[in-house]
Amino acid sequence: MKRVFACVGFSMAVALVVLCFVKPEYILILTVGLTVLFAVSLVLPKFRQAVVLPLSLASAVTACLLYVGFTGLFVQPVQALDGTTVDCTFYATDIGAVTSNSKGYCVKVTQMNGEKTNFNTYIYTDSRSNLRPYKEYNGRMSFFSIADNPFLSYGKYADRIYIAASCRLTGESGKTINSPYRYIVDLRQSIRNKLLYIMSDDAGALSVALVTGDKSYLDKSIRQAFTYSGMSHIMAVSGLHLAVVIGGVLYVLKRFKLKPWITNSVCIALTLLYMALAGFSGSVTRAGIMMIVMLLAGLFSMRGDTLNSLGIAVTAMCVSNPLCVTDIGTVLSVLAVLSLVTLYPHFSKRMFIKPEDPLFLKPKEKLYIYIQKAISPVFVSISVVIYTLPVMYLFFGYTSVVSPVANIIAVPLGSICVVASLAVYLVSLLGITPITAFVVLVCEFFDTLLIKVCTFFAQAGNVVLGLDYRFGVLIAAALLVVAVGFAVGKNKSVKVAFAVTGCVCAVCFFILLFNGRSDVFMRVFPDGAIVCTYDSKTVVCGVNTKGDYYKVKSYLQSNMLYVDFLVADNSSSYCAMLCNDVGINTLLCDEFDDTILSSADCQRLEVQSVYNVLLDDDYNLCYNQGGVTLYIKDFSISTYQNADFTVNSDTATDATGCIELKNGMVDYRISSKDSYKVRRLNQWQK
Repeated sequence: MKRVFACVGFSMAVALVVLCFVKPEYILILTVGLTVLFAVSLVLPKFRQAVVLPLSLASAVTACLLYVGFTGLFVQPVQALDGTTVDCTFYATDIGAVTSNSKGYCVKVTQMNGEKTNFNTYIYTDSRSNLRPYKEYNGRMSFFSIADNPFLSYGKYADRIYIAASCRLTGESGKTINSPYRYIVDLRQSIRNKLLYIMSDDAGALSVALVTGDKSYLDKSIRQAFTYSGMSHIMAVSGLHLAVVIGGVLYVLKRFKLKPWITNSVCIALTLLYMALAGFSGSVTRAGIMMIVMLLAGLFSMRGDTLNSLGIAVTAMCVSNPLCVTDIGTVLSVLAVLSLVTLYPHFSKRMFIKPEDPLFLKPKEKLYIYIQKAISPVFVSISVVIYTLPVMYLFFGYTSVVSPVANIIAVPLGSICVVASLAVYLVSLLGITPITAFVVLVCEFFDTLLIKVCTFFAQAGNVVLGLDYRFGVLIAAALLVVAVGFAVGKNKSVKVAFAVTGCVCAVCFFILLFNGRSDVFMRVFPDGAIVCTYDSKTVVCGVNTKGDYYKVKSYLQSNMLYVDFLVADNSSSYCAMLCNDVGINTLLCDEFDDTILSSADCQRLEVQSVYNVLLDDDYNLCYNQGGVTLYIKDFSISTYQNADFTVNSDTATDATGCIELKNGMVDYRISSKDSYKVRRLNQWQK
């Protein structure tokens, strides 16, 4: 078996992803079951000789043991602090991120109430606070949970942060923490300050994001444009950036005709430095490990294998941090590379032709080669989209329709921007003003061009495709067809399976794109919060608890919904927090609260006890002293009176009866009051 690490790494990663969704009481049962299957695979000669099955099962069992041990030792003790307020001593490990009314820092807590401890957390401080990295501070922290599920933490679990806190600083101890990483943080801060100072606002913020991965200085509209167009991966420091930087250095060093061991050693050192500069994010760590494996293979005159190198990277990351699989950037990065190694070659074999004589190309052959080079990026994008669609469905619920085309332009343009941004910083250190001004001008041109390209694609009609339960059925069917093809074991069967799957996916894709746009989509959350969308108009109400706040925030962000009206029923605290996280047009409440003034970031504030507004021709919002009624088409949805759909903090009532909300979220898709579907746990019924 040539690709042992590929089998081990992917088996561990899949097992860890599954474990993140399994209830703790069932993990032991799953571990025992996998152990029994592993033992059976060793006993049966047919499976033992195949090697793949026993190795995969052994890797899955190892993943279970790692997960149980890691969560028991590191995660659960920290999560037990939820809801407590403690006096802490800590130091910041980064330069912080700026929000509308606060600053956020990753910190290491060294003492709690005078007792020594050691764990990471993310704190929010007053916007006037300015924590210096690796300087020790004292403060009073009020801890709160980040998410109910590791995948809803947006990568914080992967960064070993399992709880967050609001912090009121009480003083500085004056102690400086000695750490080699302190110098990396200083370098990152120097790059950030220099680029923001000498470049224009948007271009400087984009350059900072491209070089360091810090997107907090980018305008919200630009961040949304990158997301809508499917180009946000360009700002995540990963293989693209590392390949550009290390590839450029490798090219220069080879021109000096240095010995291979010197060239590769320098590139390995630079790879580690760049990984540290990017904060060892999941995507750059994956790319860095693969790069180092390839360079080491060259150092020992060995042939590198991309799939095995990817497996080594995945294995190393899973062993060092079993929750690394919860970083969506890492998952998408791994799948993108996997698609280029396994799927794209099938396209290229049929796309490229061998000329009769490569030294004397015929005119037709030259033309065909030019066409091949032109359309090759299209098939690269299609390969990546095919592999990442299931993840987009599971964790986001949407995908960008224009991303395959947009990335053909954005990827090479982003590479130029990365090089130009690094050049601006390096040249600025020389202190030669005319040269610096010229390089800044060039960098700003390409940065601005990238923003314009991104905005152009984001503003195209129907750029985002929502992926509902039907897409889940489609994925399951497609995987089943491919699995049958591989089970038969014949090349012809596999090809037919892929062809049938591709045709089914293409047909369903366009059906989903244009079907159901006139329906009403309503999600009801466990504590009674409602998100109702009709014809691109969205109303949110009932966000009164921490649990619903997290779930509503995740739902709005993952489906990229802009809220037209956010109604604050009882307390405006969670609504004000929500205003800082998603786009809000109008915040509506029946009495003024100082929390709104200090925390809310919305376009308009309405303080009314009774309020009526027409959102669309068939969409009317009525507000009466905290109660909300929505009139859409020929039916009504209300939180306080009898209607076709009535929702309170405990139940959702429709024509078929009462649904208990405590058991989980409920999705409605409504065509009319007599024609609707309701879903709980991915099962639809009339």
